[in-house]
Amino acid sequence: MPAAYVLLCDEEDFSITVDGNGQQTGTCAAPYYGPLPTMIPEISIDEGIQIAAAIGGVWCIGLIARLLIRAGQQEYQRP
Repeated sequence: MPAAYVLLCDEEDFSITVDGNGQQTGTCAAPYYGPLPTMIPEISIDEGIQIAAAIGGVWCIGLIARLLIRAGQQEYQRP
């Protein structure tokens, strides 16, 4: 699939001026075409593995806590 390019402007090149009618107009001193920005940043495989390990670790801690809480509740309910 070909890359999608859009017209972009760096923050330092963007200026807001006021026209004769008192309206603000945003102009860019140096617009350029660049790749379409994505919501999710590109990460390496190693970074993906670290994120997956962190998610798995937190999930395991939650599961262990849940099991301990249930074991404690069952112990107090016995006659």
